[in-house]
Parts: sequence; structure tokens; C-alpha cells
Amino acid sequence: MALVLSIIGIISAYAIPVLLQTRVVARWKETDAKIEALSYALAGYVQLNKRLPYPANPAASGVQEGIQVDRLITGIIPYRTLGLQESDAKDGFHHWISYSAAPALTSDIPDQYPNRRAVSASSLQGADNQFCLRPPLSAQLSVKNQQGISMFDSRQSIESSVDMIAFVLVSHGPSGGGAFCESGQRRTAVGDKQANTNGINFIDRPICKEFDDRIRWVSRNNLMTMYAKQPCKTVK
Repeated sequence: MALVLSIIGIISAYAIPVLLQTRVVARWKETDAKIEALSYALAGYVQLNKRLPYPANPAASGVQEGIQVDRLITGIIPYRTLGLQESDAKDGFHHWISYSAAPALTSDIPDQYPNRRAVSASSLQGADNQFCLRPPLSAQLSVKNQQGISMFDSRQSIESSVDMIAFVLVSHGPSGGGAFCESGQRRTAVGDKQANTNGINFIDRPICKEFDDRIRWVSRNNLMTMYAKQPCKTVK
């Protein structure tokens, strides 16, 4: 009996870590799949509304739960606004996925852009010309690497505007550090994970013991080209 128990103990010592790691890998795959699906859902919203949805307040309840909040820059995915379930707005580790949207791309009031240079619709291709023409505002989203170098190079995209980061989705990983609680407060986080809770400036770096955030940022042009299939481009 002692020999059998010893063998079982040895097998368990090797098998349990492998099983746990396999479970973590599966949850990361689920997280990546959800983030990809959310990117398509956001693109679909843009196609219908010519703007991105505002984030939702994680502390909201009742009929306001999962509904976008005007002028909010960062929060959780407005899953009800997008016609999704609450589970769709949480990652594979059951934490809320944080969502930040560029202020220039959420408002549906074009008059707030008095400095926009007029461009005739005939000079552009695609149904979302208004969305493609909006210039960046002062409160832009930024993503940098661990060395502080921007991961997005703002380029001239169409004759009246430059490209910009449209939105950032953050899975806060197995630890959940920095994720929103049901109360609306952020979970405790340190270092670069804590930096990713400000909702405007993000750090994207390889996942390690101290950093387990998964960052997905999508520029306006990539959103329209890859997800909405309606590229912002000038017709020659």
C-alpha cells in the first residue's frame, strides 16, 4: 500500500502542474477568442451608427447594466448595447475585459469638430466617411512598449485625417489585477499593470509573472479594413 501511495504521489507531482498549465492555456485561448469577437462586434456597431459605443459603467445595475454611458472614456464592454451577454464581456478567467474608446470616435455630434477640413463624399470610398474623417482630439489613446516606445505610428490615412488608435481592450489575466470589480472599483495592481488602469495610456509587453495583461489595440483604419470590411481610403 505504501508503495502504491508513493507511486500515486510521484505521478500527481508531475501530472497536476501539467493539468493546471493546460487549463490556463485553454483560458487564454478563450480570452483571445472573446477579444476577437468583441472587435467584430465593435466594428458592426460602427457600421450601423457611424461611431464607436461608449464604455459601460461596471457598477451599473438593473436596466443600466451593460449599457454605454455618454462621454465615458474607459469602463467595461457595453455588452447590452452591442446585443451581447454578460459572459461575452468577461475573459476566460471570469474578469471584466476593460474597454477604452477614442473620444473622437464615440461622439455622434459632428459639429464638435470645427477645424475639420471639408472633403467631398465623392472623394472617399466606403459607407463610413464621417467615421473615417474625424480628426484626433487631445485625449487620444496611446500604447507603448516596456521601453516607452509607441507601438502605433500615426500615419496620414486619408486626405483630411490621420489614423489613430480607435479602442483598447484589456484582459487582466489570471491574477485579475487592475480589472474592474462589480462595485466599479479597480482590483489592486502594481507596476505596469497598475499603469494600464488609467484608461488612456497603456503598456503592452510580454506576459510574465509580474505582468499578465493581454492588450488588444486597433487603429481606426485597421478596424474599418480588417473588421468592418469598409476601408477608409481615397478614391483616385
